[in-house]
Amino acid sequence: MKMSDGTFTREVELDSLGLTLKIRQHFVGDVSCVVWDASIVLAKYLEKLHSDHKKKFSRLNILELGAGMGCVGLTAACLGGNVTVTDLPEVLPALLSNIESNKTVWEKNGGTIKAKPIDWSSALSPEEWDLPDLIVLADCVYYQESVNHLIETLLRLSGDETKLLLCQEERQTEKQKSVWKNFLEQFEMHFDFKKVPQNEQHDVFNSVDICILDARRKQPRNKSS
Repeated sequence: MKMSDGTFTREVELDSLGLTLKIRQHFVGDVSCVVWDASIVLAKYLEKLHSDHKKKFSRLNILELGAGMGCVGLTAACLGGNVTVTDLPEVLPALLSNIESNKTVWEKNGGTIKAKPIDWSSALSPEEWDLPDLIVLADCVYYQESVNHLIETLLRLSGDETKLLLCQEERQTEKQKSVWKNFLEQFEMHFDFKKVPQNEQHDVFNSVDICILDARRKQPRNKSS
């Protein structure tokens, strides 16, 4: 649905819950203005894990990085998780708007969701962040200059028991292939991970061009970090 304020709405149906999220997107913007395909794939994978009883999200502390319009985090809240969605300060107004407009949806199964600003390039104060049970991120590997900062942020915000689910569209331009290759080289230095097979993802919402990585940190967390 097109709005007069330069926004339009995308509906994300969570069939196993009988719920529908209505996420407002923006016609004009860069990377944090629409719900990208990788966000849908990851959101539907979370729903599948829940519906197949392979993962319980109720009361899990879940952190989303690069949340954008909030699709993945809102889905996790609908599944009963205690979710914190994060992005740059300038993205938060749109993110908060989607949280508020979907409140009656994500509250139904006891979930909670809040938004906090984060800049991967800035130092993170350990006192401000509780280590989550699960970190989720979709299509966050896009700019070469942000790769090192993202790796460092993942290390700072993950504990020994934290699970990471990273979903990424593998774009075919030479520049994007180089960025993804560089990220994976650094990521595997610090995290053990496996690629989730396509046949274990949602039956409909999956793609050969979009991968999901299931990861945990390799080394125990330094107590002082």
